[in-house]
Amino acid sequence: MAALSHITTAGQNRPAVNHRAGILAALLMLLGVLGWWLLFPTQAAAHANLASSDPPANSELETAPGRIIIWFTEPIEPGLSEIRVLDASGKQVDLGDSVVDDLNPLAMSVGLSDVPDGTYTVAWKNVSTVDGHRVRGSFVFAVGQPLSGAPVEQIDQPLLQSPVAPVLRWLTLLGALAMSGGLVFELLVTRPVLFGLRSTPVMMDVGRRLSYRSLGLTWLALAVFLGASVGQLLVLTVITHEVSSWGALPEPLWNTITATGWGEVWVWRMAAALAFGVVLCGLRFFAEPRPELYRTVVRTLALMLGGAVLWTLGLTSHGAATIDIRAMALTADFLHLAASAFWIGALFHFVMGLSTLLRGLPDGERRECLTEIVPRFSVVASLSVATIIVTGVFSGWAQVTVVEALNTPYGITLIAKIALVLPLLFLGALNLLWVRPRLRRNTESVGWLRRLLLGEAALAVLILAAVGMLTALEPARQVASRELTESRQSISFSDTVSGGHNQNANYTRRGRNK
Repeated sequence: MAALSHITTAGQNRPAVNHRAGILAALLMLLGVLGWWLLFPTQAAAHANLASSDPPANSELETAPGRIIIWFTEPIEPGLSEIRVLDASGKQVDLGDSVVDDLNPLAMSVGLSDVPDGTYTVAWKNVSTVDGHRVRGSFVFAVGQPLSGAPVEQIDQPLLQSPVAPVLRWLTLLGALAMSGGLVFELLVTRPVLFGLRSTPVMMDVGRRLSYRSLGLTWLALAVFLGASVGQLLVLTVITHEVSSWGALPEPLWNTITATGWGEVWVWRMAAALAFGVVLCGLRFFAEPRPELYRTVVRTLALMLGGAVLWTLGLTSHGAATIDIRAMALTADFLHLAASAFWIGALFHFVMGLSTLLRGLPDGERRECLTEIVPRFSVVASLSVATIIVTGVFSGWAQVTVVEALNTPYGITLIAKIALVLPLLFLGALNLLWVRPRLRRNTESVGWLRRLLLGEAALAVLILAAVGMLTALEPARQVASRELTESRQSISFSDTVSGGHNQNANYTRRGRNK
């Protein structure tokens, strides 16, 4: 941090060099990551879909199995997952002892009584321990005779677990990025300039006002994050326990918090966010008489807690469900979110604080500050963009893989997100290559800077909305894989059970392809 405070106007060429070095490093990283994917392809999952079963779907057995076993693509919650076996009349014939394997949380089984010859339907439902999503499905098998009638035809999974889920995820991301982004903007961009060695009393006064405004936006971001997180908990409880919003209180809600993997991560997320708020109080109420080192330490501690919040978001993301490459996927998700906070989160604070800089400084000092602040922000943004590109390509590959999978809701939303990122990068390039060199000598360039920053912020909000939709959708490759499997099995099942063990499920049978 001390080294950053010595950047002067005479050294304005250094950010450009760093910018070129960042681009070169990003290209090398991208080539390395692409090479790894080509050499070591792997599988990814999201939502706990059926991977395999014993007996297999559409199988014809001589004798009834003693137990039905299903393996899923994600670990599942024992208390919220179940298998039922139904005969041709819809009567439940299993032993009612569905259990998730303690040693392998991907496996669930149920005992089967000594059933007569006939065709049986295995209906299952589960809740993923990773993202908390509920999935249903079914398949058939026959005992002592060929499959009679036809296998049931699988009813499509809902596009969204809840219509409000994308909005809540968008607000959560918006709040989390703005929380950390303000601290990054102050630590790396504004304070080294406004409180540096060449600062004047006017610049320091503007710096204090800018800090208060940024702190206010950070408090607002924290409030949005906490509110959206509580909303996510309530929505997930309604989905997993299949109750109304009022019915989620209090026992189902408490069960989600204490008895699910998603709830455990949620508790850690809220703890980190509340600790972040406590540290912010140190800036608001105890920082004024303290030296600059105190403020830097407190901001750094708050930034670390903000990073912990971002890490917990990755723990319930699609990347956390990529079992074979989970460590790499979690790291990529965290770096992607952190880089987004460094760029987009800081951008929100830059836009909000720009009017304070423009109104509070005389023309000469205003130009001098902007010619230092803009290059600093450009360096941070350029390195962040390079990181986002590399990690974004990795995440896109992990969740899409094949071109055909782009023709899914997830793939289409991903294309829309990329379409929004491109003009955002264009506006950033205009600021870097056209506006920045003119700030010192051209008064009109300040107006262009403000307009371009507002445009960037607006596009960033739309991009985060697209990300919120992506995180609420089932990944493209999983949809494509499931649809291929269902087309081969021609199975359909409609589970009308509300969650009790003694209720029957309705099903229909249609034409069979064997």
